[in-house]
Amino acid sequence: MSIDFIFRIIGMVILAVVGGMLGNQFGEIANTTPTASTLPVDQYRFLFGLIGALFGLILTPYFTTHPARAIRSALAKATTHALVASYLGWWWG
Repeated sequence: MSIDFIFRIIGMVILAVVGGMLGNQFGEIANTTPTASTLPVDQYRFLFGLIGALFGLILTPYFTTHPARAIRSALAKATTHALVASYLGWWWG
């Protein structure tokens, strides 16, 4: 298993839970004055949870592994002198 896949699964679970919580709140708001076409709260929760899971699968690597790889690549290209100077500037500054 790659680290990218593991982060995708973790992000999917987290955003599914967040989506379910938002769906629950949105469903309660929508059902304050229900009409014939208003969905039950459970269906809002399920729908928003699925949308959150989908966003988690697709977007998580762009917030976790892709920036880490870009930073690692930039640090690999930097010289030792530049790294030490930037560290000392950050530490003393």
